[in-house]
Amino acid sequence: MNPPMAEVRRFSVEVILDPKVPAGATIELRDAAGEPLLTLALGEAQAVLTRNGGESVTTAEGLRPGGWYGIEVVGDRVAKWRVRPLDDPSGSGVEVPVEWSSLDAVGEICFGADGPLDSAVNYNNLVMRHE
Repeated sequence: MNPPMAEVRRFSVEVILDPKVPAGATIELRDAAGEPLLTLALGEAQAVLTRNGGESVTTAEGLRPGGWYGIEVVGDRVAKWRVRPLDDPSGSGVEVPVEWSSLDAVGEICFGADGPLDSAVNYNNLVMRHE
């Protein structure tokens, strides 16, 4: 069992769904025992944020395959997920506050892909910050 990441307050990653055969992207924060705390499922049809392994928090518009998106999680007393298209100069996107404990409880951050054979999602520029 890994110890929790007690000082991480923010992490960000960029994601792109493959333009030819897109897979859905999954980002999951788990506690030190491996149990899910927050999960963001990013697909073409919709983006869904769930808490504690299944309790739906919110649903937003899906991601356009072939476009880069910035995903950010900021946590202190209230965690926030931010999803924004990187090729949109207006910086539009989705910001979802989640009533949840700080990132102190996180022991793992997991990245996945869900889709048919030969589908793909790419992750880039993972950054974790102490604040």
